Amino acid sequence: SIALPYFEQTIPIAEKLKLDKMLAISYCSIGRAKAMDAYLDEAVETIESGLETLPKEEVLENIYALGVLNQSHAQLGHKKEVIEILDELTSRYGNTDNDMINQFIQFYRASGMSLVGLKDQAVSECNKALTMARELKNKTVEIYTYYFLGVAQASKGDYESAIKSISITINTAKEFNIKIGLFI
Repeated sequence: SIALPYFEQTIPIAEKLKLDKMLAISYCSIGRAKAMDAYLDEAVETIESGLETLPKEEVLENIYALGVLNQSHAQLGHKKEVIEILDELTSRYGNTDNDMINQFIQFYRASGMSLVGLKDQAVSECNKALTMARELKNKTVEIYTYYFLGVAQASKGDYESAIKSISITINTAKEFNIKIGLFI
């Protein structure tokens, strides 16, 4: 990731100035960047370090960090950790009137369950995430959710539907010029 060296430069500054919140956000950001580059073990370790001191009132940073931590654990096949993180995300931040926050929590539920093979549950969660993304006109979340729906459908052996969902992902990403990867 292009941003990784810049995030890494903030750590000694935050440590020297005893800026715990900045340090926590830096670690979470570095962990997310490592996940994007597929250094999943390092991503997990770094995000967990940041979350240890990240204030709970930093809602969006916590949601993004927990969400990517969830996806990293899922990619590594850590089903137990994925379920624990999803429970934490839902219990800590899921009772809100903020549609954007609810959408991201729903998306992370869908992606985590898809990646660890909770087939029927994953399809249901993906359909909920798709509905929310459409209602909020969030094409990025919609595109990624179709990808994870395809993963869930393939794990169920429904390859025709999986191909359709993945095709929607690719075609919509192309149409809206949105770059796709495994993490959001």
